[in-house]
Amino acid sequence: MRLLQNIVIISTPQYYVAEALYKVWEHKLSERVYPITTYFEALDNSCTDIVPGFVPGTSFSTLLDELVAPVTKILQARMMVQTNIALVTFEGLKIPRYVRFYGAELCCYPYHPRQVVCKICHKLGHHDDHRHTPDVVICPPCGTDNPTQLHPCTSH
Repeated sequence: MRLLQNIVIISTPQYYVAEALYKVWEHKLSERVYPITTYFEALDNSCTDIVPGFVPGTSFSTLLDELVAPVTKILQARMMVQTNIALVTFEGLKIPRYVRFYGAELCCYPYHPRQVVCKICHKLGHHDDHRHTPDVVICPPCGTDNPTQLHPCTSH
């Protein structure tokens, strides 16, 4: 469990267990329901690329059903939050130049993950919508915890 990133990592050799976990969309804990997003780990002999040009919110099942790579197998695909970019994992280490989606050719680009930074507290490891202390008020320009109205504010 990675508490700083709100991530739980589960490893299982049984495919049917992984398949069942992949279908879980939410978890209820202490009368509160938390949304869950599940991803399979990429294999050693695979590469992940980004493909822009999709309608935001395209489902992963539509991506897997309709994406076609000319010379390699697509292992998994998902949209990046509320963007028009899909993250596509291919078998093998060579990036295809393009994929086809409903007959349209879309270019593939290498995926370089970025460090997650909170826009509120300016700390690494979480987004502003997944803060560990949502009750603590933080001054956006300077990052001071629970500031008074007249605190001396100097930006980062």
